[in-house]
Amino acid sequence: MYSKYHLDLDNPPEWLTLLRNDLNLEGVGIGVFNFPAGRGYTYMHKHETQDEVYIFLKGSGVMQINDEQIEVTAGDMIKIPPEDTRAFCASDTEDIVGICVGGMPTAEFPRKENSRAVFDDGIPLFDELPPWYEGNEKVKALNEKLRKKRDGNT
Repeated sequence: MYSKYHLDLDNPPEWLTLLRNDLNLEGVGIGVFNFPAGRGYTYMHKHETQDEVYIFLKGSGVMQINDEQIEVTAGDMIKIPPEDTRAFCASDTEDIVGICVGGMPTAEFPRKENSRAVFDDGIPLFDELPPWYEGNEKVKALNEKLRKKRDGNT
């Protein structure tokens, strides 16, 4: 069964909110951060095996990764490997809001060397159109092209 959480971007929760229970997470970690201007993590941290991706949605600030300080603004995404130390802080003039996603690397994936996805275990159902495209011949033709490309029959 799916889980849903709504992030109110106009009034996000303050500081750090981990969504494990809200979304019944098991295979991925997700947190929402909202640090006031001039405030941020009070210590560096790293992980044993978890990659993290920080997605900055609003505001600006700086991110410290190991010995390097990087300016960040809304729209930036930064992937950090587990062994790198990291922390970030909002700029002096505006809050910083975003999402942090963590996942465990696995030797099993990706299965194909040239895969665009980390977990390339998707099963496309090209014949099952969502309700908003039912009966749309252009979408059916597009899906058939995608099927042929996937099957190597371009």
